[in-house]
Amino acid sequence: MAQPILPALVQATSVEAALQVVGAGKPLPSGHLRLEFDDIVTPGPLLVRIESLLPGTVAMVLLSGAPARDASGNAANLPSLPSRPAPAQQPGMTSELQPGYIKAWPVAAGTAARFEHRIPQVSRGQAFTLLVQAQGRWYIVVRELKMARPAGFK
Repeated sequence: MAQPILPALVQATSVEAALQVVGAGKPLPSGHLRLEFDDIVTPGPLLVRIESLLPGTVAMVLLSGAPARDASGNAANLPSLPSRPAPAQQPGMTSELQPGYIKAWPVAAGTAARFEHRIPQVSRGQAFTLLVQAQGRWYIVVRELKMARPAGFK
């Protein structure tokens, strides 16, 4: 039976808040999760493909942002992502994608844990997190989106 999506998860405004809502504690990194999108994108819609090859997957959650880092700059149990200041916004450009919850999918037993989701607008580079529940544990993968520089940008 598929794991129901918690209503409070939709209100999560950060990766940490989502982890707390689902009771994930310190999720384990896994090479059996796929979080895919084009390597370098231009401002506009973004197609995200997610997949879990973990047996017993019951829920998948896509989040905007990455887990907070500890004092040494590393997220607990996760490979470190490059640390850099947030890019300055171009005049007239806003990021419609706020940190936190994007979408969640329950996965019925015996079905493929594979989904696609189109994010209507991205306008800056940022990280995305895939959180997966399988075999009674939570697993995680984080991937950074790189934004192409507009023509004439110096």
